[in-house]
Amino acid sequence: MKIKIAKQNLETILNSLSRIISVKPQLPILNCSLFEAKNGKISLFATDLNIGIKSNVFGEVIEEGIISVPVKLFLEVVKSLSSGDIEITLKDLSLEIKSGKTKTSIQCQSGEDFPVFPSLPTSTSEIDSQKLKIIEKYVSFSTSLDQTRVVLTTLLFRKKDDGIQVVGTDGFRLSVLSFNEEIIKGFEDFLITNKAFSEVVRLSEQQSTEKVLFEVSNELKQVFFKVGESEMFVRLIESAFPPFEKIIPPDFETIISFDGEEFESVLRQATIFARETSNIVTLEILEKSLKINAAASSRGDFEGEVAVENVRGQAGKVSFNVKYLQDLLKNVKPKQIWMGMNDSLKPVMFKEIDNEHYQYVVMPFRLNG
Repeated sequence: MKIKIAKQNLETILNSLSRIISVKPQLPILNCSLFEAKNGKISLFATDLNIGIKSNVFGEVIEEGIISVPVKLFLEVVKSLSSGDIEITLKDLSLEIKSGKTKTSIQCQSGEDFPVFPSLPTSTSEIDSQKLKIIEKYVSFSTSLDQTRVVLTTLLFRKKDDGIQVVGTDGFRLSVLSFNEEIIKGFEDFLITNKAFSEVVRLSEQQSTEKVLFEVSNELKQVFFKVGESEMFVRLIESAFPPFEKIIPPDFETIISFDGEEFESVLRQATIFARETSNIVTLEILEKSLKINAAASSRGDFEGEVAVENVRGQAGKVSFNVKYLQDLLKNVKPKQIWMGMNDSLKPVMFKEIDNEHYQYVVMPFRLNG
């Protein structure tokens, strides 16, 4: 193998591949990327056996070749180089990288030992990249990072008579986004990890693609994506998603609405005092305002208010982990917030005013005494 390639192009691809490399891979070879120069194309492939990405990168192929190169080491070396073209030459199992007056060698493994990348199905559907970004904005932040309960790290894509639903939950809060159109055609319900989904979104942004091709294979238990010059496969999660519809209250005794920016400002101040008490803040609905309280025995306490509109029902008090409220504000950025509650221990719903397609449900925190 002998190629010439722009440093920035190679670094961009290696950044994407490094994100899917496991900290403790099942096999030593999975620390590597398959690096191939063939038929005038340069491609790199990495996988953790659950997610795999193969990307083509523009460059000049002088001699063909294939090798397995340690991804993170390769990325570190490339990042350290000056901008411009890099010359890469394979000598036995050593990859020689020349840039300006510097030369680096990386010890590699045989390309024959690397897992095979599955073929992309010939029959594919497509989805608008903007729809993927909307899903990430409204749903992804509600998924869990805890790998001991993998199903809570997933997004549920669920077919409905008039469109689809995308659902995410970590067991303490729930996001449900509905589309009243068939943005995905011909599929059965499936679960995909949010890590994999976010990588698809990142690739679509990186490559400025308007459409993403994909195909769900229930037979292979995989979903395939084609994003610009990259292909990706993701192993579907075969677990039962929590019965989320049972969590969503059918009606609410008390309903209010209030300004999102004002609420965010008050919560930011309350957080200073909530840190000592497991990030707990208490919201109290009054006749014309929403009072926010946070207290720390060794630091002091905070009390703030935001004006409310459209009050229906009685006054009430409920406590939350402030992070769940701030996540909604940071990601969705609602200008006006609709809030519905029953009693202090039942799920509370938040929505954007004038957006009936999204529901955010949060479990309250039980206060002692």
